[in-house]
Amino acid sequence: MRLISIDQRGCLRSDAIEEAESFGLQNLMEDFEIIRKLLSIEKWGLIGHSFGGYLAIEYAIRYPEVINTLVLECPTFDFKELLSSVVKKAEKLYREDGCHEIAERCKMAYSHSLEELDKVFFDISEKRDQVYIRGLDPNFFNEIVNQSDIPQNDWLKQTTFQQKINHEVFSQPNLDKLSSISCPILLIKGKYDPICSEYQTEFIRHVRNSSVKIFNNSAHMPRHEEPELFAETIKNFVDKNISSLS
Repeated sequence: MRLISIDQRGCLRSDAIEEAESFGLQNLMEDFEIIRKLLSIEKWGLIGHSFGGYLAIEYAIRYPEVINTLVLECPTFDFKELLSSVVKKAEKLYREDGCHEIAERCKMAYSHSLEELDKVFFDISEKRDQVYIRGLDPNFFNEIVNQSDIPQNDWLKQTTFQQKINHEVFSQPNLDKLSSISCPILLIKGKYDPICSEYQTEFIRHVRNSSVKIFNNSAHMPRHEEPELFAETIKNFVDKNISSLS
């Protein structure tokens, strides 16, 4: 297989987004299309992890004629539900550690505004790694950053990216859009992932041309938590569906 990994505009190695720059979801969709055309690819499959899953759905809706397969790895469909789920799991972890003050703050955030939920989400960074992974060192993400060849400033670019795009994606959950996608869809769901909920998983089971694979020893990062199974699952899915199209 040929794998093309894209740093979205405003993230990592891609150019930063300027404060005065107009930027939204459609810009990202157009970026992906430009890349496809520049590489002379007639049709391609998408693998979208977390927020990448959200983007993959939006792209497949806008450009269905160029998509042959869609893989969603622990995708995000509803950002308010995402924040609530992560904060709830963090609350449980804080209570287990005896940190009741911040646990109560997490609990209170559920009944407050989206802005408060968002603020608490970013204040619980020490627990987010434990929320997102299972069976790996809690410093897993920090190790990725430290071992990469990407300068620290490039990792910080995404702050502006998020500020620019948050309002648009928070107001547009897109789980229901899956029913409009005709290509084969594979959901990879970590059993302990708080992002892709059980309700969302069951919804996808009833979408046409869809299949679900549960990774029993993973949370939000199956590609790192069960890498061999991850690679095998995607290879089998792509082989099966590409051969049926040819």
